[in-house]
Amino acid sequence: MGKPLSNILNLANQITFSRILMTPIILFLLYYPSSKLLSFIAMILFVVVSLTDILDGYIARRAKTITALGKLLDPVADKVLICSTLIMLTYTQRIPVWLTIIIVVREILVTGLRAVAAESGYIIQADALGKIKTVLQNIALSLLIIYYPYLGINPVPLGLFILYIAMFMAIISAIQYIYKYYNQFKDR
Repeated sequence: MGKPLSNILNLANQITFSRILMTPIILFLLYYPSSKLLSFIAMILFVVVSLTDILDGYIARRAKTITALGKLLDPVADKVLICSTLIMLTYTQRIPVWLTIIIVVREILVTGLRAVAAESGYIIQADALGKIKTVLQNIALSLLIIYYPYLGINPVPLGLFILYIAMFMAIISAIQYIYKYYNQFKDR
């Protein structure tokens, strides 16, 4: 017999799902790149939504409500938020196209690799490098979302610099994921 719907749609999963639902609102605000106020609101929302990634995991572990749905939704919600934001910032010419392509392709590749591994009964956990990459991406995207100078400080050069570092870390962590997968299945 299946679990009751209330167990599947627990607080942690609701928070994760809200990350997916909030992404279009952030994108809508970014669609109007000439508005300093909308960019600021988008940045605040992006930061809050990004922080829910920490909150949902904490709540799931603390309340012992980790579910298969949560394990599936959490990385999907992360990819939806990050990739959509990258694409919109590329559309508004805040990020070079090639940089967005590299990061989005890496995310698709690693997600696909993890899905194939999971199908074979092997879970490829996020490693420290991948987590640092995510933090750097979130910081960089926050700076690029805000875009306009505040207090005489232009956030764009720093945001791009951090995003370049995150891109290199993304490539290295993708190679590590591929290596882990290869080692796990080379004897099969």
